Amino acid sequence: ASAVVVGLIYALSNVFRIGWQWNVFSIDFLFGVGLTAMVWWYNMMGYPILERYFALDRKYPNLYWTGRIVGSLLLTVLMVEVADAMLLFKPEWEGFSQPQMADEMKAITMAAIVLLIISLQETSEKFYNARFENERLKLENSIAQFETLKQQINPHFLFNALNILKTLITQHDAQAELYLIRLSEFYRSLLLNNKSEKISLADELATLENYLYMLEIRFEGKFKCNISLSAAERQTMIPPFSLQMLLENAIKHNVVSADKPLLVEIFAENDCLVVRNNLQPKRSVELSSHIGLENISRRYRLLANAEVSMEKNEAFFIVRLPLIH
Repeated sequence: ASAVVVGLIYALSNVFRIGWQWNVFSIDFLFGVGLTAMVWWYNMMGYPILERYFALDRKYPNLYWTGRIVGSLLLTVLMVEVADAMLLFKPEWEGFSQPQMADEMKAITMAAIVLLIISLQETSEKFYNARFENERLKLENSIAQFETLKQQINPHFLFNALNILKTLITQHDAQAELYLIRLSEFYRSLLLNNKSEKISLADELATLENYLYMLEIRFEGKFKCNISLSAAERQTMIPPFSLQMLLENAIKHNVVSADKPLLVEIFAENDCLVVRNNLQPKRSVELSSHIGLENISRRYRLLANAEVSMEKNEAFFIVRLPLIH
């Protein structure tokens, strides 16, 4: 469409100067169409080929439009010089002291119009792509938050917690009241932090403290968690309930007994939060969907464009969560 428009503008510019001459109009129209097509081809196909071959996007990232403009103008001048050498524009040279220069200036003006059209098109595409990407990220974030909520309100965990509370109450154990307080504080934190994309590691550990208390009551010394983090490390950010998910995952897949206690270590290393547990897999374990680990990985990709790494060897299962500053 732009080729037809530019061709007509290029041809009509002489109609008002020398009158209607079909041969002049036809030559100018075809030249305008060809010029526009050449500028389009160079910007859409030619320059990207040069960019890939010479790695221009890496070597000169700030000269993206410079290369396109200079190349387009050089092609334009070359086309005019070839047309002049073929005397295509000779019928319209009357009245010009320097007709070749007039042809070049007219062609360069047309090329500039085409470059403007290309620039507007690319700007429009980037704008709508950005809007589409923003909506996609919002949707994925909503899905991730929904998955988080499903993971935290775990029926098995709640069932075990209530059973332990029932036992403590039946036995008139003095810990029953404190256990109930810890359980209510844990679920209060879940409701408060579930809508947050990220929280400080200090707040995450405060919530984890309630969860660890309930695990200690449940396993009676068969489960232990060692946390070694500095004050500065505790000020970094992570997605909420990531640590609780990882502890739940460790308990789900490993034996927790008096002769095989489960030990989880939490510490920082190379700007990552490391969660490591000794590996003692259960002989039979319910089929895992890996929703919890995938949920954490997805949230890290959305929040920090970072990847969660997981490692399994003969002795340990290790998860590394990048610390968000």
